[in-house]
Amino acid sequence: REIQCTISKDGGLTWEFHSTIEDNFNTAIELGYSIEDAKKAIASESRIGFFEPHFGIINDKLTVMYADDFTTMLTNPRGSVGLNYETQYIVSRTYNEESQTWENRKVILDGTKEKTVGNITDFSRDGMPVFDRLSDGTYVLVVEGTYRRTWCK
Repeated sequence: REIQCTISKDGGLTWEFHSTIEDNFNTAIELGYSIEDAKKAIASESRIGFFEPHFGIINDKLTVMYADDFTTMLTNPRGSVGLNYETQYIVSRTYNEESQTWENRKVILDGTKEKTVGNITDFSRDGMPVFDRLSDGTYVLVVEGTYRRTWCK
């Protein structure tokens, strides 16, 4: 139901809570929904949440990317609990050191929109985002691609 960040100041021997990156209720409020809307989304599918975070530096800012299947259940873009759960977003946030908050929530990959690969048109449930900076300064993002066949519509 949430992603938390911990920090070590002794080379990884001990860890302490640093911040919450994402949680169901704050995300619902941030997106203009209520706590009751979040509870309804959770009740419709108990496994939803935020998964598989990966940290790195992008443009000199600490950035985290992760899979999000809570938001599709909250916002109901496909009109069906089953179809919403078949898709998810890859989301990024950056850490603002001055305010000590995770900001700039951005959908990097939108699994609710059909994609055509060859002769197959699918929705996606991409996950496990991993990114890095290449020697020429560009960035690369790799995801676990899980496409849903058109029969899921």
